[in-house]
Amino acid sequence: MEDNKTKYITRIGVITAIMCIIAPISIPIGEIPITFTSLILFIFIYVVGWKTTLISYIIYVLIGLVGVPVFSGYVGGVSRILGPTGGYIIGMIPLIIISGIVINNSKNKVVNILGLIIGTIVCYLFGMIWFSFIMNIRFIMAFNICIVIFIPGDVIKIIMAIIIGPRVKRRMQVID
Repeated sequence: MEDNKTKYITRIGVITAIMCIIAPISIPIGEIPITFTSLILFIFIYVVGWKTTLISYIIYVLIGLVGVPVFSGYVGGVSRILGPTGGYIIGMIPLIIISGIVINNSKNKVVNILGLIIGTIVCYLFGMIWFSFIMNIRFIMAFNICIVIFIPGDVIKIIMAIIIGPRVKRRMQVID
């Protein structure tokens, strides 16, 4: 029993560390950069499940809130959550839950893709609404800035996740 707890805590620590290393890497394209955060979350949902991914993500966010530069662009602190992209950071939480519950309950790739898409849309909405509020712009303008430009990249991330995630999970099961 102790060994399982140790494995679980270690897994959370490793996943959090990977997030802290990969999430700050971003491609600046305006107010909202392209990041790899959703891709790694999608893959971890497959590999370790949504609950472990969620706990790791919350720890990652807390690390960022105390000032460690783990958010996109190697920035940390409360100001990142309160800034224009803060809605995306919060929106990743329902993304993990929605996508994870769907993936946990279905082996059908089409259903899994739909789960990832719905989770992403919810994250988009959090990001867009917060961005619109902070920047004091209309929703239609925020929609163009916060969503439209990111759709092609997120489609690629979803495709990568449904290919990579199950493969990594199978290999992890061999190691366990």
